[in-house]
Amino acid sequence: MLKYIFVGLWVCGVTLGSAYGVMLWQAQNQYHAKDKPVEKVEFEQVKTKVISVPIVHEGKVRGFVLAQFTFQIEASMLKDMAVKPDIYFVDEAFRIIYSGEVVNFSTLRKPDLPALAKVIKESVNKRLGKDLVHEVFVQELNYIPQEQFRGGTRK
Repeated sequence: MLKYIFVGLWVCGVTLGSAYGVMLWQAQNQYHAKDKPVEKVEFEQVKTKVISVPIVHEGKVRGFVLAQFTFQIEASMLKDMAVKPDIYFVDEAFRIIYSGEVVNFSTLRKPDLPALAKVIKESVNKRLGKDLVHEVFVQELNYIPQEQFRGGTRK
């Protein structure tokens, strides 16, 4: 009987000790968390205008890609810029789509949109010399064959 009383007291002591240790540990973590200021980064979405990119294959215009993007940029960086970043963004998107290296629109296959967004993001950041663009969203991406674009081909 005495053995059970000692075991019960020992269990109570271990439980109280561990609870006390956890409380000290949490209090210490909260104290250190208050020392480090948490900087909240606000992002702003900038929507580009719709761009029309001709798709040239074997020396002929085969169609057009109509594309519109939205990119995410830090609001503080956007305010500090002298030139609007969407000018660079539209230019890089046009160059990448026109080159056909990432997505080849002359073939009827499903385009790799994550790869296209990644290459546009990296190209714009490289051109501007800093990590300005954090995310690229494809708002609209349409391929229109030459025959269907504005009433078809003119002969």
